[in-house]
Amino acid sequence: KRRLTHYNADVATLWLENRTDWLLGSTLRLKPRADDGGADSVRTLGWDGSTRLRMLPWVLAYYAVAPLAAQRLARLIEPAVDRLVRPEHILIHNHRIGREFLALASLHVARRRGLPFVLTPHHHPKWHGYRYRGWIKAYTSADAVLAHTPAERDELIRLGVAAERIHVIWSAGDDPLPADPARFRARLGMPELPLILFVGQLYSYKGVAELLAAADRLRARGVEANLAYIGPPTAFSARFFRQHSRPWLSVLGRVSSQEKWDALEAATVVCLPSRHEAFGRIYLEAWSKGKPVIG
Repeated sequence: KRRLTHYNADVATLWLENRTDWLLGSTLRLKPRADDGGADSVRTLGWDGSTRLRMLPWVLAYYAVAPLAAQRLARLIEPAVDRLVRPEHILIHNHRIGREFLALASLHVARRRGLPFVLTPHHHPKWHGYRYRGWIKAYTSADAVLAHTPAERDELIRLGVAAERIHVIWSAGDDPLPADPARFRARLGMPELPLILFVGQLYSYKGVAELLAAADRLRARGVEANLAYIGPPTAFSARFFRQHSRPWLSVLGRVSSQEKWDALEAATVVCLPSRHEAFGRIYLEAWSKGKPVIG
């Protein structure tokens, strides 16, 4: 064993932008970027036409035979992952995001090259069962698994990860920026009212509809407040907010880092009622501004 106190990291990623097409966006739609998409040791992966053609049957069959399809897709992208590894690299560390192909390919490459494989799963409690067997294999095969909280550690143990391989590293948010709450409130329909703020990708499971229903109930009891959602839209949120509008409701979509910090400074309370989640960094960022958080 080696204890690392100082190191440089070379980063490979599938995307440089927020996306929601987890399966197609990491397979058939992921073409090589002409500029490689990266700088400062960041490389962007993409698959040539021949590889994407060979992916096609496994993408079509993915949801029916997910564990087998995941292994086949991982083998197809494995050569691209292997080409990233250089003699000075001493381990491969994968962050779970989207489907399992990149993690499994990274695991195969690490084993063949005799390198430790480290995984940060950002695990959600609902991720278990047949469809997630590929991910569970990556969890249980990793030499080290980095969990954000003791609760996540306990769930990983329940899924079969050896307790001695799990390290609770907690989490961290972005450094706070000086913020202007008035600048954000000026975007709201009733800027003088208290502000309930949601920050995150607008998936159904993150409690988007439940939060609006709760705000409606508050107003029915005479408690008036603005409700603002900031974060990338999804197909669900586009449909939902077409059908639900309120004069005190603002759906602002993607925002800059400065706008996010303005919103946090302006918030009376930050509310993210996800039904399942890893530990959200936005909680830490809200607390850094002294804001109460409802999860």
